[in-house]
Amino acid sequence: MRKRRLVIILILAIVFLGAIHSLWAGGQGAAEEKKLTFLSWNIAYYEKGVNGWFSDMQATHPEVQLEWIDKKGTEWATYFQTQLAGGEIPDVLEIQGTLWVEYADMGAIMNLQPYLDKDSAYANGFNPDLLDQMKLGGDNYMIPFHMTPSHLLINKIMFEDAGLKEPPKTFEELAEYSRKMSKGEFEGFLTLNFDWFYWPIFKTNGVDILTPDNKKAAFNTPAAAKTLATLRDLTAEGAISKISWTGRWNEPNNAFAAGNIGMYNAVGLIIPTIRAAGSPLGTPETLDSAPFPGEWSYCNYHGVAITSSSKYPDMAWELAKIISSDKWGEDRLRVLSLLCGRKNVDERVVNSAQFIKDDPVSAKALQTALQVTDHFTGVLKIPQNERVKEAVYRQVQKAVFGEVDPSTALAEAERDVNKILSE
Repeated sequence: MRKRRLVIILILAIVFLGAIHSLWAGGQGAAEEKKLTFLSWNIAYYEKGVNGWFSDMQATHPEVQLEWIDKKGTEWATYFQTQLAGGEIPDVLEIQGTLWVEYADMGAIMNLQPYLDKDSAYANGFNPDLLDQMKLGGDNYMIPFHMTPSHLLINKIMFEDAGLKEPPKTFEELAEYSRKMSKGEFEGFLTLNFDWFYWPIFKTNGVDILTPDNKKAAFNTPAAAKTLATLRDLTAEGAISKISWTGRWNEPNNAFAAGNIGMYNAVGLIIPTIRAAGSPLGTPETLDSAPFPGEWSYCNYHGVAITSSSKYPDMAWELAKIISSDKWGEDRLRVLSLLCGRKNVDERVVNSAQFIKDDPVSAKALQTALQVTDHFTGVLKIPQNERVKEAVYRQVQKAVFGEVDPSTALAEAERDVNKILSE
């Protein structure tokens, strides 16, 4: 009987311990069910990098399940809006440009300033000019992912044929150079126009888009009218390519790659595209980079944000820090030829002898981009940015094609913008 009682006791003990283990495992199972979703902006080609981030995250958080969703730029905003409405909202976002302001305004993304304040060494590692672009009311709602500041790409063959020795330093020289290189099928200047890429042309002549408080239009000035008239005349003469005002991305890139345009107000990001197109450009002997006159630049950037509805914001912040770390910032720079926004990493890599030797053209473009980060223009941190942008560009396009005179175009744009801002 004693042996039987001992057996029963042992069985009960095993059952009890098994139950305790099951409860503990269940708790662990709940922990293992923690999930973070990362929504990226058209970086499907960077799968190796994303897998690297996830591996680093799971080294310290093996319990977290990580999901990656990538959407093309044309699909990203629609997808995210759908997720917002449906409740299945990603935790960590990669966002292009000032779209984040709209989400910050509606409370959809977190204020990251408390996290940055707790880790000043990490925060101070970012390029301050870029970090400032992601501030609203003094607080950061994003941290840098990458940036491609605009500058001039120069067709050295056409420069030499026209007897030009140095890049233009003023808008007047830009116009003069454009005319000198314009001959037959050759055109002197081309600019990207979407977002506010063309705005350095106006800013170098002292024209701002809005007043400092972002309450009213500031661009309806004599200097703006004169600038617009010059652009109209140069376009009519063929010194400025008409594609500047009709193309968006592929059309102007392909036009410059053909080798018949002297200067391109764009970003170094297009250099691989130029080479892939079999362009006569793309070598140190044929392609150079220089600041736009006045060193004004439109900053095309991407940042990392955390949604306000994330169940695990601290863990999401850890993933965001890994993504924007020195280690993975350098990887993006080397693999994608994009500045990562980590100041010391960018400066060290693009100025290194090996990087310059491996790709002198991209190195010069990135060095030029770093040179102009304290002269960003055309970045409106307002929820109405998209509507203001379209209202202004619609009238600029009419003026450069001679459909309306510059003064009328600016007055119409001013009226439309002020109406948008007052709503």
